[in-house]
Amino acid sequence: MRAVQERTREAPAWIHFGAGNIFRAYIARLQHQLLTEGLVSGGILAAELFDGQVIDEIYRPHDNLTLLVTMHADGKLNCEVTAGIGASARRCLEGPPAGGCSAPPSESPRCSSAP
Repeated sequence: MRAVQERTREAPAWIHFGAGNIFRAYIARLQHQLLTEGLVSGGILAAELFDGQVIDEIYRPHDNLTLLVTMHADGKLNCEVTAGIGASARRCLEGPPAGGCSAPPSESPRCSSAP
């Protein structure tokens, strides 16, 4: 997982803008499958331009991993941890938060105070 995250930060091949639930459940899940099958070597860089808290509170504290839960018609639950997101970035629309950006510049693009 760490190697995938490092490759994603060094040379992102895919940046996805809009890091919401549908992205995590479908697109990032497919990238996870490609990684598992050895068809790609890096994850997706998930970028959030509107709500930086998504990155700060959902992505980063959990190493960009996703718990995907599928409920079937009979009530059975399938749970899977996916790792298709190799890195995450946010834009600080109203200037950097107190204490600066939520990740060092080496891990994500620098915050910008410009809208």
